[in-house]
Amino acid sequence: PEFPDRETREQRRAALQSIGELHRRQVHLQERLAEESPHGDQTVIGSAQSQDGGTQDFASLVAAQKELNDDLRSLQTRMQSASTAKAVVVGEAAVATLAAGEPVAAKQAQRAVVAELESLLASMKNHRFAAELGLLTICVILAWQTFSTKPLRVIPGPLVAVVLATAIAAFLALPVLYVEVPTILWEEIHFPTWSLVSQVSWSDIIQASIFMAVVASAETLLSATAVDQLHQGPRTRYNKELLAQGAGNVVCGLLGALPMTGVIVRSSANVQAGARTRMSAILHAIWLLIFAVGLTWLLRMIPTSSLAAILVYTGYKLVNVKSIRELHKFGWGEVAIYAATAGSIVVFDLLTGVLVGVGLATAKLLHRFSQLGANLKIDSATGQARIQLRGAATFIRLPRLARTLEQVPRDAELHIDLEYLDYIDHACLDLLTTWAKQHQSTGGKLVLDWDALHARFRSNAPSELPKSATTAPAEDVQQRRSA
Repeated sequence: PEFPDRETREQRRAALQSIGELHRRQVHLQERLAEESPHGDQTVIGSAQSQDGGTQDFASLVAAQKELNDDLRSLQTRMQSASTAKAVVVGEAAVATLAAGEPVAAKQAQRAVVAELESLLASMKNHRFAAELGLLTICVILAWQTFSTKPLRVIPGPLVAVVLATAIAAFLALPVLYVEVPTILWEEIHFPTWSLVSQVSWSDIIQASIFMAVVASAETLLSATAVDQLHQGPRTRYNKELLAQGAGNVVCGLLGALPMTGVIVRSSANVQAGARTRMSAILHAIWLLIFAVGLTWLLRMIPTSSLAAILVYTGYKLVNVKSIRELHKFGWGEVAIYAATAGSIVVFDLLTGVLVGVGLATAKLLHRFSQLGANLKIDSATGQARIQLRGAATFIRLPRLARTLEQVPRDAELHIDLEYLDYIDHACLDLLTTWAKQHQSTGGKLVLDWDALHARFRSNAPSELPKSATTAPAEDVQQRRSA
């Protein structure tokens, strides 16, 4: 591909940055419309009726949309592009629906304008330049970590890479996508209004809040556990972490901000940059606030492909190939859960991946706790019987255990092997105790390591046992139970 002349590159870069700003403003306008008409999507276009009480007055939104359209026309005059002309037409339709006061039509028109601006951005950016900036970013990070001296390693490699990529993009005026941030952060804050509070569906809000709380908490706990394995500093205090996250999300909701959660990529980036304490996360937030409030012009110079490259590199560093290779030692079920989670994250998003992983892990746990093997073998020569328990003896499998015990001859000496028993609950433990008394009364004998059995019941975890468990007569059952 040819390398355009500088004037062409500068024009396309300026156009991309202008369209990016228009796109940000259009999304902001779409959010304002959603606030003023929270139920507008629940009627049919053309009915002029909604759960908000019919047509509405969107005078302030009409003025904002007209201002956006004027800027878009000015851009069209400079660019003379058919795609820009189409965006102007869609913008005019958005003005008409807002002026008519029809919430449903207005929301659909807003989505159409946003989609058209995104399509315009995609058609104008140079994918080759973006890919080259991303590759350059990764190469700089690798080179910095490999060849830089120890004093220079105090400066994080990703920071050096972003600065270099930003400088090259600015010097060559590369037509790629750049970061979109508001000039005034205060404009992005959405305080709740009485009309919104009175009209919103609180049942939907509560359901969404519970869903987000569960998912965000799970993601935070998983991220915190993973980060603790990356450093030797203070361990995560899970209760305080979740309490702080919950309080922060309450504030986010009042300000109209996105909910927050622990993210492994940013946390691991902190660790790789030399972070050792929780102060790194606080400084992370402070730096973000400083740049978002006073250095927005600098953020707009950063190519998004460079930031994407840092995410790719950080994600690569999180992959522990050795652990993946050894995962099959814990069973192919763990491998399947890992593959499904990773695949869902790549194909969909992190939230979907976490849900898939947690769901599969829960299903595996339920399956494991519903499986119990109870194999009875009777030695015809000695008359001794042996039952080998395998899996989890829970109330779900109580009938299976009872049927196996019923097959034991009345006067037989029964040995129960606990080597492969993972867990036993109170119901199965009580069944064994009762059956032991009954079996003894009919002239039989039960040989069982009651200490190990009670240890498993109390700890919910398997204990180390030799293949031939130590024995205890059935007469000691009541003493073991009382102990």
